[in-house]
Amino acid sequence: MAPYTLSDEATIDDNGMRSEDYDAADGTIADNPPMTRLNGDTLVPVRWGRHLDWHNVASDYQVVIQGDSSALVTYTKTVPGEFRVGYGIVIGDSVSIDTVVRKPFTETITRKVRFVRIARNNDPFRNWFPVAVTLSLGQTSGGNAFSIDSVQLALRHAGVTATYSDPLNTWLQLWHRNAEVPSFLKGDSVLVRVTLTSSDSVPEISALRHGIAGGRPERRRLKMKLVSSTPVGNEYVRVYERTFKTSMAGGRMMWGERFNLVVDVLSHGSIWSMSDPFSNVFWGIPYVVRGF
Repeated sequence: MAPYTLSDEATIDDNGMRSEDYDAADGTIADNPPMTRLNGDTLVPVRWGRHLDWHNVASDYQVVIQGDSSALVTYTKTVPGEFRVGYGIVIGDSVSIDTVVRKPFTETITRKVRFVRIARNNDPFRNWFPVAVTLSLGQTSGGNAFSIDSVQLALRHAGVTATYSDPLNTWLQLWHRNAEVPSFLKGDSVLVRVTLTSSDSVPEISALRHGIAGGRPERRRLKMKLVSSTPVGNEYVRVYERTFKTSMAGGRMMWGERFNLVVDVLSHGSIWSMSDPFSNVFWGIPYVVRGF
């Protein structure tokens, strides 16, 4: 189960400040142009990212045995770190960082896993086998002014593939021929749409992270586009979208490889205010890319 229990931390860890869009493979960062094109001497955010304190990640596992043949495990990880924002000026393609603001945070990540008994050995690790997982839910402590309502995945040429609205009660079956883990072909264009509700009049920043597989030191982040913001009473319902193209490690052709996708929503003040705390909610979704 390590690919599922470690994938979210690997996906959200920028290991420092990056442009809003960047792509990295094997730990080598390939930044796109600065996140803002404002020119002049006004300080604006030009780089940002999480830096996780991996040595102090704490894990808690709550196990409920259901009868004699199945077990439900709820694991919660407490992940400390710093959110770093580099403020500077942009002149043409040149970026100069003047001030780095470090915002400490504690992120809580929760996911459920269902196991079935397959044996009765003295070694408990050989007695149980994972058959289903939920999505993961991550959020910063201290409360947020927004929440994710749903995440939708859609193939550009085939319409909606899946819609999720309750991450810790949405079960994805593993290993079964009709497994519910989203599956795509190599090279598919996948539209990711997130709907959220917010009490903040200023739109959030929503980022799509994808293509993290097998614990490899890959990091990718894409800014999602705000496509609508609708006032509803004293709140706002906002929709963000971004499309990405699926790939496989090293271009290999194989039956399938598991990846992780995270919709990562940050408050506007997390980046654009030097004094506001880091405020974040994210959902993590496993998916499979097939070579044929």
